[in-house]
Amino acid sequence: MQDRISARACSDAAEWGRFLERVPWATAQHAFGYGELLASCFHYLRPTYRVFVTDGQIVAGLPLIRFHAGGPFRAVYSLVFSMYGGPLVDPDHLEDSELWHRISDEIDAEAVSYGAFEARFTVPPTAPEAVNHCLSMGRRVEVLRRECPLLALDRPLDEIVQGYHPSARRAVRRSRRQGVLVTSDAEVAQVHTAYPLYRARMAQIGALAKPWRLLRGVLERRLGVAFVAEWQGRTVGLLILLVSPNAAVFWTSAMDKAASTGRPMNALMDAAIHWSHARAIPVFNFGESYRGRPGLVRFKQNWGPVAAENVVTVRTYRPWVQRFWLKLEQPARYAYTRWDSWRHPFRAAELERGRP
Repeated sequence: MQDRISARACSDAAEWGRFLERVPWATAQHAFGYGELLASCFHYLRPTYRVFVTDGQIVAGLPLIRFHAGGPFRAVYSLVFSMYGGPLVDPDHLEDSELWHRISDEIDAEAVSYGAFEARFTVPPTAPEAVNHCLSMGRRVEVLRRECPLLALDRPLDEIVQGYHPSARRAVRRSRRQGVLVTSDAEVAQVHTAYPLYRARMAQIGALAKPWRLLRGVLERRLGVAFVAEWQGRTVGLLILLVSPNAAVFWTSAMDKAASTGRPMNALMDAAIHWSHARAIPVFNFGESYRGRPGLVRFKQNWGPVAAENVVTVRTYRPWVQRFWLKLEQPARYAYTRWDSWRHPFRAAELERGRP
């Protein structure tokens, strides 16, 4: 007897894109082009996309990234770097338990055939709980829940602004009085001038900076939009959103600390919220705060979001490899970042030659 639900690979970006349009929790990270960009930026990542078909129609999709750091260190992610992924299902098929089991079995089959030590998924907070239930099926499963504030934009802008904490409204007014200028949807060349601020900030907090080629690719593929702040004749702040019709996701930001009196980050965030609202994007996702930094947590809360959660689900297949990788991962990432910076140096002089 033939299975009612079949699974196959999808290599057609247009076909994948048409399906994404039917899924209300799909983000920019689910896009076919995002996986292609990751593969072009990092040699150890390879995307694979699966679709599930019944009665000749795609009813679900599964974006996956194969990770290989050498030797036994293979894993399956959806997607890497804590980006949003996980199964995507047509809303008309959310109650199809057979479909969810088929997706779960496909994850296991992919992980086992690839020799993965784990399969890790970070699911958007706007996804239905059925997605997390599907991922939690299995024998060795760990589920982590992390705070992720969301701001609803499907209401009048005046109401949103009135929901800001008074200190945020005062800071926005101060930035205007101080003459901070924000360029929305900034050109790549302008973002290039702000990128050193981001690099310096990541070094200060001990985090790994995203390489310039990844930021540039996100902007060139229109998977994200950048906001750049200028004050007293110099660039003092940067904010990048990942954007889809369903959500704007706070992705990358930095500012010149010497310009803090001008409140450039407040001006940037206010501009990003206004920009997203004008494009009828229904929700602004503030994302997780790196290492729970109290200052960043308070900054996000000042914009009036409601509490929500990212759910991270980890399926383990080779525990001993996973344990070893957890000890090795951080030094390996720092070593790779240093090597990658040497191989792809960031040169400010490229601006003068017109090649950001």
